[in-house]
Amino acid sequence: MRVILWGDEKRTNIADKLSSNGISPNVHLTVPKHDEKRLVNEIRKHRDWIGTDTRIKGHKISWTYDKLRKQPILEIEGYITYPAEFLENLDEFGIQMLINDILRLQERTPQAKTLKLKIKNKLEKSDKINISLESQARINVTMLRLVNGADIYSIMKGWGEKEKAAALITWRLAQHNKANDLRLMAEMMENKAKDADPYVNRQTDRT
Repeated sequence: MRVILWGDEKRTNIADKLSSNGISPNVHLTVPKHDEKRLVNEIRKHRDWIGTDTRIKGHKISWTYDKLRKQPILEIEGYITYPAEFLENLDEFGIQMLINDILRLQERTPQAKTLKLKIKNKLEKSDKINISLESQARINVTMLRLVNGADIYSIMKGWGEKEKAAALITWRLAQHNKANDLRLMAEMMENKAKDADPYVNRQTDRT
């Protein structure tokens, strides 16, 4: 996983901060036109969690092309791309949290690559869910944000109607399975109690 810093980053000095924490970014002082369009599109793909990220303390990101192409742009290859407006509104604590996120992603990169190949190449059975590598990266980043304390409801506000419906179906199924597990555990505990004290089991009351 490459960490790429695009454009002049003197306003943020983020390259030095990354390097001092053991992250070696690839720095490009200029942004070619074809890369500029690609980077803007990548930023917009992640607007649902960039726009609700609590590390920028409520600052409203402008999603116009001219604002998003502003330098510097931080690309975490295969995961997420941050615009200059996001980077410039991070305080020292927010920058350190971002660095910690990158370090965690770097630690997990080999496992993530293996998982992506499995999703792409082994979909013979109907119990496999076919999603793109981009979607897999989005899931990874969202989970990382949630583990770090992000509010799930704030993240979901940026989702489309179908994504919200799919999430709620999955949540309701998980709750249904959890309830069944609890009922099974309760029955097992009741049976263990009867085995432990069969005399009580014969009484009309338990006094």
